[in-house]
Amino acid sequence: DSLVIRFHRAAGQRIAAAKLLATAAESLDAMYLCGYGLECSLKSVILARTLPSERRLLMQTEFRGQAAHNLDRLVHDVELRGAPLPRDLIRRLRRCAVLWYVEM
Repeated sequence: DSLVIRFHRAAGQRIAAAKLLATAAESLDAMYLCGYGLECSLKSVILARTLPSERRLLMQTEFRGQAAHNLDRLVHDVELRGAPLPRDLIRRLRRCAVLWYVEM
């Protein structure tokens, strides 16, 4: 589906830009883009695990507002859709989320 592809592509672009910024010693901007890339990655998994007929409604209801940027909530939504993430990855994502929120 094009929505899944768009979010997946956006995630890759944000992560690539974050890597470039990190090498230029722009750590705050790199951290922001890395978090944004992570958010897009999680959203692409959520969309892929959602029926195509329900994706537009999901985007209008769940991907808007401040809750749409909550990495813990997105991880939870991924797992609710039957895509369990390894516990070690979840621990690292939470650490990233804490740093992301503190720095932003």
